[in-house]
Amino acid sequence: MKEKLVELEEELQKHLAQRIFPESDANRLGLDDDLLELLDSIELIRVVAQIETTYGIEVEDHEMHPQNLGSVRKLAEMIGRAQRR
Repeated sequence: MKEKLVELEEELQKHLAQRIFPESDANRLGLDDDLLELLDSIELIRVVAQIETTYGIEVEDHEMHPQNLGSVRKLAEMIGRAQRR
């Protein structure tokens, strides 16, 4: 379970780093960096839509808050919970 979470965090970190810092690498985005400061609301909605498609989950309206979307680590945890539903 822990290994899957780490793998998910790394995958999200790479994808989001490319989206936020297109000319850089994933090391520039930390697992706990505040995504709400780095992404505007439209970009955040696009990220959520891509997560839903990629991971076959549905992010419910009540899950759209900083405790779930605020960092790579929080996103990975939310995806993990959604996949277990």
